[in-house]
Amino acid sequence: MKIPAGQKLVYIVLSSEQDEKQQTRWLGNTLGAADWKESSLKLFNASSESLGIIAGKKRIQLPQGKAVDFHAGEWSQSFPVKIVRLQPELKTVFSSTWRVSEGCRELCFIGNANGRGSIKIRSLLELIVPPPSASR
Repeated sequence: MKIPAGQKLVYIVLSSEQDEKQQTRWLGNTLGAADWKESSLKLFNASSESLGIIAGKKRIQLPQGKAVDFHAGEWSQSFPVKIVRLQPELKTVFSSTWRVSEGCRELCFIGNANGRGSIKIRSLLELIVPPPSASR
């Protein structure tokens, strides 16, 4: 795991997966706060497969074990979201309506539901972005 250079604030995300011997293997990822824009989501795919997100006309791939930025700029209050399995065919595995929080950033973890092979949003953490300091 490598800490991004020049970052004042870095989030370390730990996730786990089972290897072919059914032993747990821990994975570490870093998310630099400086690159994480206001009124956006950072989606972290902690599931065992690559997925996709569909929101309106936006279609974004969510690679396994990676974080992806999602900017909800064109929506004013809420928007419909589908998390889809890409292989062997496009299939919706989660759908909901997410809200837009102006002045906030959100971190969304996507993982496997225990024993069912389905995808679940495990937690949603809202981080308040401090207002810019007034210049004098």
